[in-house]
Amino acid sequence: MTTEDGIIDWMKRHDLPITRDGYLALAYPEGEPDPWTEEDEMMLPPDVQLAGEITEDFKEALAQAGYRDWRDPYTQEIIVAFMEAVNHLDASEPAIRDLIEGDLMDIAGFNRTKVSDAITAGNNLAKKIAALREKYIKRAFRHLRDKLPSDL
Repeated sequence: MTTEDGIIDWMKRHDLPITRDGYLALAYPEGEPDPWTEEDEMMLPPDVQLAGEITEDFKEALAQAGYRDWRDPYTQEIIVAFMEAVNHLDASEPAIRDLIEGDLMDIAGFNRTKVSDAITAGNNLAKKIAALREKYIKRAFRHLRDKLPSDL
């Protein structure tokens, strides 16, 4: 499937996650325009536009925290940090899928599989998934710690 944006197509062909930071790094290898304007934002594909990612609930939460204008650079720094943290969590999904497929492959589809073997495999898999999710959650929170403004 191709899009109207060659960068998005290239990212998909190379199995890169379609993230705002990844896109901007490819689109502006020498650095983003400074200042970043609303027109610059609207030129981006919808998949990586901040406006497309920010829900009304998120805007309301920002406003309640005292950040009225989501386009403000300081507020965008906060938004991007949280969205990147979510991307870290999203990255765990393929790893979890691979665990499920790999661990259950040995017992799936056999008519004579013992119930106790299936339960044991399921319990072992649940422990592996919990450990994997913990790893990605920690990675997301470390990202927030490192990327959020220090005065927040």
